[in-house]
Amino acid sequence: MRILFLAPEPFFELRGTPINVRHMLQVIGEQGHQVDLLTYHIGKDVRLENVKIHRIPGIPFVRHVPIGPSFVKLPLDCLLLLKALKMVLSCRYDCIHAVEESVFIAFLLRRLFHVPYIYDMDSCISDQLAYTGKLRSRYMLKLIRFLEGIVIKNSAVVLTVCSALTEFAIRIAPGKKFFQIEDCPVGIPAAKKTVGRQELGVGEDSIIVMYVGNFESYQGVEMLLESILLVTKDEKNVKLVLVGGEQKQVQKLKLLAGGLGVLNSVLFYGKRPVEEIPSLLAAADILVSPRLKGTNTPLKIFDYLASGKPVAATRLPMHTQVLSDKVARLAEPDAQHFSEALANLVRDKTLRGKLGEEGKKLVESEYSVSIFRDKVKKVYEFVSQG
Repeated sequence: MRILFLAPEPFFELRGTPINVRHMLQVIGEQGHQVDLLTYHIGKDVRLENVKIHRIPGIPFVRHVPIGPSFVKLPLDCLLLLKALKMVLSCRYDCIHAVEESVFIAFLLRRLFHVPYIYDMDSCISDQLAYTGKLRSRYMLKLIRFLEGIVIKNSAVVLTVCSALTEFAIRIAPGKKFFQIEDCPVGIPAAKKTVGRQELGVGEDSIIVMYVGNFESYQGVEMLLESILLVTKDEKNVKLVLVGGEQKQVQKLKLLAGGLGVLNSVLFYGKRPVEEIPSLLAAADILVSPRLKGTNTPLKIFDYLASGKPVAATRLPMHTQVLSDKVARLAEPDAQHFSEALANLVRDKTLRGKLGEEGKKLVESEYSVSIFRDKVKKVYEFVSQG
């Protein structure tokens, strides 16, 4: 098949959706489909089999696109629409694969040129706008929810990444064909130079609690710092390592850590090259996801599990649709309960080993790269027959 793949984001950058897009493109290309990827002007070119990258014209004042919904995406998506129109006029595509809000562009192209589209629903747009606080108008949110229903109903097929999104889409269009394709571990090749305790400056007698990801408010990093305050009252050997975050966010969290009196127990390691992530996870004793809002399972969860290290996470749907008490230590989303879960893991080395082993078994049996490939193959078989 000849596929126009719409990705309204910087590509490639090391963050959730671009990583998922790279996985998807790699699998589609390996299966012999010819893919034209249309994306933003920002990002690093990557070489993928049977994939050609096309970019929108650069906008001089836009050099960074923040994570999640933002007004800076509006002019970029307008340029994405114009270039998509030009590409469809110059090439006959069998299908459009539309990620997140680019589905509205795909819907328009379907109406104009009768090209079927796949809605790659990585998140619920209206829900994301609500919980990030980017859109507060109740009427606008209702309008967007209505438009989401239209694009779901008119798609050839809908891809979701978790059961919460599947249930949402089924409520809107019960007769639509859905494929639930969860993320899988990134599978990053380890760097020749690894990052261990020595590079982190953490002694062998310390217990490393590690968070990897962005520092947006919905991730619950502030709550995590409050939890560390409670944990370190009794467990002096605990060190929290925070990997990621923009400079302004890091400074804000440093001030919070200082105000809580835990700055000496927290290491801000900043953004790191992707090749360092495997060794960072290996250096940790406990991996955490204190996320407070959202529906889709954080991509980091699959890499956490694959590392064989124990996971502590909030007992919320974005986690519990993958994690259970058998494979992780789950806690209510507040500092008191989360600190109790952490303290439990800190004190019990046997439990840490058991949870790490069970988590690795889970990801290998249900969320492996081979399972991801098989699911994507079934999607395109279905579309090609339709």
